[in-house]
Amino acid sequence: MKKPPRAGRACRQHPLPHLGGIRLVVVLALQSILLLSASAGLAPASGRLEGEVLEAATGKPLAYANVVIVGTSWGAMSQSDGSFAISPLPAGSYQVRVTFVGYESVQEAISLKEGETLDMIFRLKPTVTQTKEVTIKADRPLVDIKRASTVRSLDAEELKSMALEPTLDSVVEQQPGVTKDNDQLHIRGGRADETLYIVDGVKTRDLLSGDSKGSAISARSVAEVNIITGGFDAKYGQALSGIIEAKLKEGTDDFQGFIGYTTDRGLDDQNLDHYEFQISGPLQVLPKAVGLLGVDDPGRMKFFLSLSSNLSDGWLPSISDDPSEFAKRLYPDDRETYLALAGAENRSLYSSYKDRAFGKDFRYEEFFYPRASNQWRMLFKTSWRATRSDKFDLSYTKNISFDQGFGESDI
Repeated sequence: MKKPPRAGRACRQHPLPHLGGIRLVVVLALQSILLLSASAGLAPASGRLEGEVLEAATGKPLAYANVVIVGTSWGAMSQSDGSFAISPLPAGSYQVRVTFVGYESVQEAISLKEGETLDMIFRLKPTVTQTKEVTIKADRPLVDIKRASTVRSLDAEELKSMALEPTLDSVVEQQPGVTKDNDQLHIRGGRADETLYIVDGVKTRDLLSGDSKGSAISARSVAEVNIITGGFDAKYGQALSGIIEAKLKEGTDDFQGFIGYTTDRGLDDQNLDHYEFQISGPLQVLPKAVGLLGVDDPGRMKFFLSLSSNLSDGWLPSISDDPSEFAKRLYPDDRETYLALAGAENRSLYSSYKDRAFGKDFRYEEFFYPRASNQWRMLFKTSWRATRSDKFDLSYTKNISFDQGFGESDI
């Protein structure tokens, strides 16, 4: 009787049964390698996009600009030299957009081929951002305990609404604490020579009499005036009663003009006539000359011209009156004298004042003194904005008065 075989012997009939699992693993690994190879063959080849971001006007590099592929998550940021690079980038057609704060965005279409490196330069132009007008309002306290002085400021619009006489003195005369006596202004009871006029930063004072007046400046030529009374800052000197700080008008971007005439004929015996002519606009002489020297942006230059005159018969008899009547008023009891004066042929004023310009002397003819009191004023001012931080102003003022001398002071 045979014995049944043992389990161990039965196993010996199939040698190395564990090798079947190893063969399965090898087959799976080979299949994975084949799948990866197939997928790699199906994937598109990659390329590279690089370039620079520059400012359009100057060509300077723009650092930290955003460069993105529209509709994807691919992008880059420009470096300090303006360069950027996006890699790897699959071959295909894309829209590239470049943005930077304060500049207009730029978008261009590209077509990237297999293995290609595309080099591009983007030039951005500055953009102008328009904002809404912001008005700030505040209430001025009735009493400012931190300020020892009193300041009254008037701009050009306020000056237009005031009933002014021809000169800057009339603006000051209408302010509280100011009185006028014998054609002199007194602020808070001080003497006339204790007031100082500062016109466009320049102190105006008569070196002989010490008087400082605004009679040489037309009221319509003033853009802003500050009247400071008492306790003013240490930067002001040579004054005890008050400071009159005036800023003259400047030219305009386009041509503008003004012609005015006022009179008191029929209302007063002086027959005062006031004439005024103003014109302003651009002045391109100097900018064009500087542009010829190679300056890219020579800036803007403007001018302002003001001519005015006051002609009056005055309170007293004029030499231009009828000689016989003039002589009788001056010498009513001296018949011989007024008869001699009545026969005088020259009945107009004559001035010995000589002016000098361009190396030559000249006199003002009779055109400038047709009446008993004649005042003439001229202002010419140019302003040149050379750069954003540099501005040059040049002003020339001339004030001439021809009269019979009745109202002149001792000096």
